[in-house]
Amino acid sequence: MFPRAFQLVLGLFIAASAMAQGTIRGVVTDTKGEVVIGATVVVKDKQALGAMTDLDGTYQIKIPDGNPVVLSVGCMGYDQQEHTVVVTGGDVVVKNFELVPQVKELITYRAKAKVKRGADPYLEKLKINSGVSFDYISNDRMTKTGDADVTAAAKRVPGVSTVGRFVSVRGLADRYIVTTVNGSRIPTLDPFTNNISLDMFPTGLVDNLIINKTGSPEFPGDWSGAYLSINTTDFPSKLTVNVTSSFGYNPQTTWQPIVSSRGSDTDWLGYDSGYRGIPDGVAVDQADFPLYNANQASTSRCPCSGWALT
Repeated sequence: MFPRAFQLVLGLFIAASAMAQGTIRGVVTDTKGEVVIGATVVVKDKQALGAMTDLDGTYQIKIPDGNPVVLSVGCMGYDQQEHTVVVTGGDVVVKNFELVPQVKELITYRAKAKVKRGADPYLEKLKINSGVSFDYISNDRMTKTGDADVTAAAKRVPGVSTVGRFVSVRGLADRYIVTTVNGSRIPTLDPFTNNISLDMFPTGLVDNLIINKTGSPEFPGDWSGAYLSINTTDFPSKLTVNVTSSFGYNPQTTWQPIVSSRGSDTDWLGYDSGYRGIPDGVAVDQADFPLYNANQASTSRCPCSGWALT
């Protein structure tokens, strides 16, 4: 008797609870009428009660009591919305939502950079994209080696040797070499040779030196030894000052007593303090020097007068 009474009471309680519950369902779309997948619909005061829209944009939430609830609807890229829905016991309320896309003004940043043509990575990328192989020496490498001009820097390239101020590539003479500066061909200053003196180009004004040993359609056809391309630096946008210093040391002479002439106390600064000045009694101005009189010299008696050659 008691178990049946208990089952009856439990059934009535479950039925009363089911009649008190309400259901909210609907579809979430955007302003264009397309369903929004993955939108969240939750009760504002009870975050545990909520649902997420499926592939059709539909959702369904069970409300345990008949009190009004505030639903918060949101999705990434859309404005958050809140709506109050009243659900009576056992009823199903259909509530559709239309989300408005978020509009945000993006800040535009423009990055402007200038390629450094005197760096090894730039020349390596240029070599990879080139149809022919070439050798080069960059300004960075010239700075590290301390070369003063292009002639001194060119001899560090494989296959290039220097003969005085001129260069020779793979042992070929000057008649087989063409030199350009920024793409413009340089005429030779010597009518008997086709080579130019590269020591007139200081390394501080050169970005890179590219030496092509293989012919290509964009090059002229009157060379077979090498095509030298000297690319100078761009005009600087601001004042640039380069200071170079060097220090040498010889253990046999530096700080050692050596045989030398006596000097002044300021010789180490590069000028004389007056020790080597003209002593007193010696004329300094030109007007104080005695003049040579030719007439007086001709009329003066010579101690050898009267002598004759026999």
